[in-house]
Amino acid sequence: SVDSGGEAIDVLRRERVDAVVLGCPLNLVSGTSMGGQLLTLAACAKLPVLALFESETEARQALQQVDGITDYLIKPVRYEDVQHLMSEWLLQGPEGKSAGL
Repeated sequence: SVDSGGEAIDVLRRERVDAVVLGCPLNLVSGTSMGGQLLTLAACAKLPVLALFESETEARQALQQVDGITDYLIKPVRYEDVQHLMSEWLLQGPEGKSAGL
């Protein structure tokens, strides 16, 4: 867990992670070079990117404007929902097929 985009970029550069969860408003992510770097690093590593939004409207707008978001949830988020989405994305291969598990 990190507290800023800069920390997230550092972690993505030096550590192997399974996924990226964005908990901040997407305009703060996509509208900055730091946000662009974060989404680019995640895409290059073929990591699922889960974004958390305040509303369905905010999610739809962001998905139209920003490439790189794999899936999303609407706040407040339950642990079980995050766990379910992450298991779906982490257990499928690049073509959306089972990873053989």
